[in-house]
Amino acid sequence: MAQCDLVKFGVLGLGNISRLNLKALHEASNCKVVALCDIDEEKLKMASDKYAIKRIYNDVESFLKDDEIQAVEILTPTYLHKDHVIAACEAQKHVSCQKPIANSILDTYDMQHAVEKNQVLFRVNEFIMFYPPVVKAKELIDSGAIGKPITMRIKTVVGHTDSPFQSKLDVRGFIWRFNKLSPGGHLFDDFIHKYGLAFWLVNQKITAVTAIVRQGQFFFESPAGAVFEYDRKDLLTTIDVANAPNFYIPSQYYGADEFIEIQGEEGLIWITKMSGDLLKLAPLIFYDKDANRHEFWDINSDYYSAFLNSAEHFARCIKNNESPMMKLEDAREALKVCFAVYKSSNEGRRVALSEVNDVVSPQWWPIFE
Repeated sequence: MAQCDLVKFGVLGLGNISRLNLKALHEASNCKVVALCDIDEEKLKMASDKYAIKRIYNDVESFLKDDEIQAVEILTPTYLHKDHVIAACEAQKHVSCQKPIANSILDTYDMQHAVEKNQVLFRVNEFIMFYPPVVKAKELIDSGAIGKPITMRIKTVVGHTDSPFQSKLDVRGFIWRFNKLSPGGHLFDDFIHKYGLAFWLVNQKITAVTAIVRQGQFFFESPAGAVFEYDRKDLLTTIDVANAPNFYIPSQYYGADEFIEIQGEEGLIWITKMSGDLLKLAPLIFYDKDANRHEFWDINSDYYSAFLNSAEHFARCIKNNESPMMKLEDAREALKVCFAVYKSSNEGRRVALSEVNDVVSPQWWPIFE
């Protein structure tokens, strides 16, 4: 692809997740990273040297004045997202923002106003929607391969692993996740991916939540479980998460793994892995209405591929002026689900999403002041 056809990105924030996002933007066929910004000089130098990016910045204002930047990938801590998204929009940059979109529902409306006022393209970088086994599952569901979906189960287990990726995580990147700078722990920071999938995979809006959330170690809310109701009364999703710190999970990335099961009236889909490789099965298994088993071994199940596909998707949207997946309105819905989970557990009752208008935290939050 000619240099002029590449979308030129600036990356704001070089925390732990940038190791995947920055690599993806660097390797994507239609992207070029032209500038980096972070307050940490050492991180800036390491990333600049590794990817041969010469323009580096310590402050956001100078970074956003760089006319070479067409789009900004915001990878800063969640409590900074609102200010950084608004500033990027005001600088007339297209914006991709890491999840969760913000710390509160109200913040998302200020962000939406900035997007609409400046007429820039905005998306939440919900990379998991670009993970090939998830993409294939979505294709099968939309094609009617399992008939009408009736139940979905999303399971996450967090253990430990010995991957180089895990061992190189900077512990400083987790501190703000434990205190009042975040409204919640693991169910806010990580499970936002699953909340988005819970309505995207089945093309149905979540209307109510019933949940039990226990306090676990550090910022883990475990064990936890929830049931999601939809506009369609014959559809339910259950989620559960367990923190099992003494349980080894084979992985190239995080010491965790996720599994998704979608049951339809005429078939079953099972996504057997995401960030880990615990089960050692085909990444996607599909049972048709006659119980014939179809194993999809040839799907790229490398977790990183989701980041690469996500980067290329947003660049295409910018080039073609197309609407990206996971728009701000979708991210707001996922955030409402997150807070509804907390509210339901706190109050011991079923909570309609219409009741959630701003931030809700677990009763014991924060872990550290």
